[in-house]
Order: sequence, then structure tokens, then C-alpha cells
Amino acid sequence: MDPERWKLVDDLLQTALSLPPDMQEEFLQQKCGGDAELKQEVGSLLTSHHKAANFLDVPAINILAEALALESEDGGDKLVGQVISHYRVLGNLGSGGMGVVYEAEDLRLGRHVAIKLLQESDLSKSKLLQRFEHEARAISSLNHPNICTLYEVEEFENKPVIVMELLEGKPWSSD
Repeated sequence: MDPERWKLVDDLLQTALSLPPDMQEEFLQQKCGGDAELKQEVGSLLTSHHKAANFLDVPAINILAEALALESEDGGDKLVGQVISHYRVLGNLGSGGMGVVYEAEDLRLGRHVAIKLLQESDLSKSKLLQRFEHEARAISSLNHPNICTLYEVEEFENKPVIVMELLEGKPWSSD
């Protein structure tokens, strides 16, 4: 859209927004005349403005609380609160293509750890089980301040579990 056309669209939009909503359509009919494209463009911007006008009326924290309440009504994550070996599961930290990672409390040593379990659907895939075991061996052979320490490998309900150091920080992103 050239600058002159954009200025016309913007001027019409600003004038329409200054009018009561029930008069905006008639205003566009009069000012756009037979230019259906102009009327459609300004009308589209008006519609977007009206839809966006109340998007911050409800604070994001309220929306999150509502979503969490719905999740807990559905039973939430059934592992939270359970004890795996001597680790009490405190919460879900996230999941990926291979497993789910939880924050847990080591009941023997009183520290917080991360535990990783294979996703149930992955158990039948022996290749993924081998990858999971390979990951545990690889982590245990590394020693670096920026790599979590592997504490142990456990089993829970016939599923392998990797117990490792819980690292605090920002989530990693490939972006």
C-alpha cells in the first residue's frame, strides 16, 4: 500500500474510532463511496481494534490460575506427590520428545533434584530405551559446571528414571 493510500486508511480509521460504534458503518459507507477495497480495509482494522480492545481486561495471572485449576480438576499430573525410590515428586518441569522431567526432593539428603522418566508410549520402542540409557551413560561421564551431574539411575513401575542435579536458570531455546 502506498503512503498516500495508507494515510487515507488511517485518517478514516481514526475518525471512525471517534464515533459511537453504531455510527461507524454508516460513516464508512459515506466516506468510502464505491471503493469496496478501501471500505474493507478500514472495516477490517475497526474489527481488529474492537476485538483487541479488551484483551488486557483480564490479567494474565487470572487466566493462568484458571487453566491450572482446570488441570487439577482433571487430576493434573498423577506423579506429583508420589515417591519414586527416595524422591518425592514436587512438580513437572517439562517434557520433550523422549521423556518428562520433574523436580523432586531427595528425602535422604534433603536436596532438590531433577528426575527424567521415559514417556509411557516410548517404552515399547527399544531404540528409545537404548537412547535413554545412552544419555544416562553420557551424562555420567561428563564433569563440567554447565552440565548437570547424574546422581543415579532408578526404575519406577518398570520404567527407567534418571536422577540428576537440578539446575536453575532460563529454559534453553534454539531460537
